[in-house]
Amino acid sequence: MPLIIPPYIPEGYEEDVVDLDGGDIRGLVIGKSVRLWWEHGVPCPCRTYRTINGRTNATGEPQQTCTRCGGAGIMYVNGQQIIGAKASTQDSLKLYAELGPHAKGTMLVTLLPEHVADHLDRYTLLDGCRTHSELRKRKGTVDRLRYPVLTREFTSGSEDDASVAVQRSIGVQFCMASDAEGTVTDVELVEGVDFEVNADGRIDWTLGDGLGTAPAVGEHYSIRYYARPRFVLEDHIFLTRDLYVRDNGVLCLTAMPVKALLVLDFLGGEPPVADDNPQPTSAME
Repeated sequence: MPLIIPPYIPEGYEEDVVDLDGGDIRGLVIGKSVRLWWEHGVPCPCRTYRTINGRTNATGEPQQTCTRCGGAGIMYVNGQQIIGAKASTQDSLKLYAELGPHAKGTMLVTLLPEHVADHLDRYTLLDGCRTHSELRKRKGTVDRLRYPVLTREFTSGSEDDASVAVQRSIGVQFCMASDAEGTVTDVELVEGVDFEVNADGRIDWTLGDGLGTAPAVGEHYSIRYYARPRFVLEDHIFLTRDLYVRDNGVLCLTAMPVKALLVLDFLGGEPPVADDNPQPTSAME
C-alpha cells in the first residue's frame, strides 16, 4: 500500500485564518510602481546542422545568423508594458572592479500576480536612465549599439551662470574613432554634426560621411551614451504568494503579487532582438 500521511488540522482551526485584502495589497504595488517593458524569454527553435561523412545532424547550437535570437539561443516575444514596484537597485562595486561594465547590476521588483514571469524574461525600465560605454566596429551607414540610445531632456545651469536654466537634449555624451591603422584620431565626433541618432536609437553616419569625419566601415569607435536600463529575471524571491483569503465568510484562493530579482542583461555578445527600442504605451496616472 502507498504511504499516505494526511495533514493534521485541528477542529475549528480554519476559522482562525487571517484576512488579507487583496485589493489593498494590489494598491500598494500600484502606488509605488514604475513602468516596465516585459518580454517573454523562450528557447529559440533555430539549430545549426553539420554534415559529416554524408550524415547530417543538429549540433544543438543556435544559428549565429538567426534573425530572432541573434545567436543567443533565446528569443523574446509578447512585448508589453506593465508596472512593478521597484524595491532597490544597486551595482556591485566589487564585481565592477573585476568585470567592468559587464558587472551585474541588480534590481528587486514586485510584480502583479497576472505578470508571473519565467527565468530569462526581459524587462526594460521605461522610467529610468543609465549611462553605457562600449567599443564598436562600424558596420554600415546605420549602426545598432548594444542598447538603443535614449535622448534625455533635462534642465541644467548655464556654463557661464549656474543660476540660469538651460534646457538640454542629449543622447550621446562622447564619441571618438580610430583610423584604419588603429590609431586614435583625437577628434571628438559630435551628435548632430558628425552623426545623428535615428528614431530607433541607432547611429546614422550620413552626416559624417558627407563631411569626411565619420569612421570608415570596419574602423572602430568608442561611444558613451544614455540608455534605458534593461534586465533579465535571474531569481524568483517569491515564486508564488497565492493565499486562501476569507471573502464574506468564504475561503477563496487569492493571487498575490510576486517578487523577483533582476540583473542587467549581459547574455553573451549582442542581446537577442525582438523589441529593440520599446517605448511607453501609456502614461502613469
